[in-house]
Formats: sequence, structure tokens, C-alpha cells
Amino acid sequence: MGVIRINGKPLDGVQILEGVSLDPPEPVVSWAAIPGGLDVDTSTLLTAGVPRYGHRSVTLPCMVVGETLWAAQRRLGAQLSGKWVELGFEDRPGWHLSGRANVSDWSWPGRHEAVLFTLGVDAEPYWWKDTATTVKVTGAASPGAAFSLPPTGYPVMPRITVTGSTVTIVKGSQKISLPVGVTSWVDGMLLMPEAPAVAGRIVGTGTVEFFWQEGWPT
Repeated sequence: MGVIRINGKPLDGVQILEGVSLDPPEPVVSWAAIPGGLDVDTSTLLTAGVPRYGHRSVTLPCMVVGETLWAAQRRLGAQLSGKWVELGFEDRPGWHLSGRANVSDWSWPGRHEAVLFTLGVDAEPYWWKDTATTVKVTGAASPGAAFSLPPTGYPVMPRITVTGSTVTIVKGSQKISLPVGVTSWVDGMLLMPEAPAVAGRIVGTGTVEFFWQEGWPT
């Protein structure tokens, strides 16, 4: 997996050893027992058949050279233990996992030996893009300026910011008037996995910015 970044940079003095494990996200599944019949799947879906995933476990064997056990525990424990971290891998640039870190399994064979420990992260199921995705379009007179928002790996409603003047979003027969300012929910604008892009036209002279955090389970 190459160099591993914690919150955007390598950990000072820490070497990541071989044996890094990264569990895939597992769908959250539940069943209801029906006496005399087949069990019924009662799993909670996010929306429109999209499964809800549980957290994934990341385990990183680590080594520290040039510090005593107590010094390494004090420094790295304060820096990592229980903290929310972003975990990035060299072979997947531009993306990271987010989760709660813990440090465990400390060992120090002797005065001149390296300190060994395990860094674990209870991570969210999605790989998050390091930078938010934005699409910015300035409206035009009818039929308007075209826009297209690609699908993402989980259902997400883009934040819509209108500047300049009121605009109308036209999607097929749907017409949505948006005032200047920020709108957090607009019917028909939900981005979905394995779905066509959300597309339409913007009528008016204002400028519209669509903003969302892109994430994928794999």
C-alpha cells in the first residue's frame, strides 16, 4: 500500500510494517423470524434499494525507532488514541478513509530495539474524496444553460448555492425556482449509485454552485 498518511502526512518517526489489513465494508443485514414460514429480510436501506454499510476495520502494524516505550506511548497515544483521523494510502491518491483511531499491542524488546505497536482505525465504510466536488454553472435565457451531476457511491443531496439573482432549474417537466442563497434539499436532485447523472438546465442570470462530498464503498 506504499506510504500511509494520517491527516494528510506521514506520522513522525513511525514506520508502517508489512501486514496492513483493510476489511471491506459489509452490508448491515437483519432478519425477522416468521414462525412456520421463511425469515423476512428487515435490513434498513439508505434509500431506493441502496444498502446500509457498517464500519470497516483497518489494522496497521507499526514500528518506532529511537524512542523508549514510555516516550512513544505518551507521544503517539496523545496524538492518536481515540482521535478522529483521516487515513490515506499512496496507491489511492486523492482519497481517504475516516474513522476513530486506537493504539494497542505495545512491545519493546530492549533498550536498543524498536518499539512495536498496532494502529487500528474503526473507519466509515466509504472512501472519501480529499476535496469536495463542485459544479458551477451560470444560467442563461430559456432554454437555459445545461448542467450534469454524475452519480456517486452513496445517496447524497448536493448543497446548492445561488448567487446574483433567482434562477429556475428545469428537469424535464419539473421546474424549480431557487432564490439567492443556500438550499440544502431540492426534490429530484438526489445523487445515487448506479444511476443516471442528474441533468437539466438553469434559466436566469444567476450562478448556481452544486457542492457535495464524493464517497464510494470500494
